[in-house]
Amino acid sequence: MFTGKFQHSLDQKNRVTIPKKFLEAISDPAERSQFFATLGLDTCLFLFTITQWNEIAAQVKKAAMATPGSRNFSRLFFASASRCDLDSAGRILIPDELRQRAELGKDVVFVGAWDRMELWDVARWAALQQDSAKDYTANAEEIFRRL
Repeated sequence: MFTGKFQHSLDQKNRVTIPKKFLEAISDPAERSQFFATLGLDTCLFLFTITQWNEIAAQVKKAAMATPGSRNFSRLFFASASRCDLDSAGRILIPDELRQRAELGKDVVFVGAWDRMELWDVARWAALQQDSAKDYTANAEEIFRRL
């Protein structure tokens, strides 16, 4: 489970260090060396472990042919996906296309989102937090009603 948020910086080669707390949250050491990055929602990137990637990919595949919208989502989701290997310094390389699509600047924030990590531009994350705070209670009530 990924929780918390951690500010980092992209280096000149578009590499970023995965937060130590996130790496420690991955119980299987073999899962700590590779991640899949893809377009997230709300202009961020989603980062998954290999196991999590396989699970989400299977779910997306099930719905991929149902409607034009699901086909288009599936195309972009998989076409933008990139395997990112952890280097000896604990960094992954963010591909240029993904960095541009997520509008990532030099300063970024890793956000724990339960089964995935999200990577946000620091200014976009600050704006999202401010906007989301207004609706936090209403959104929480809606979610808890569904449980």
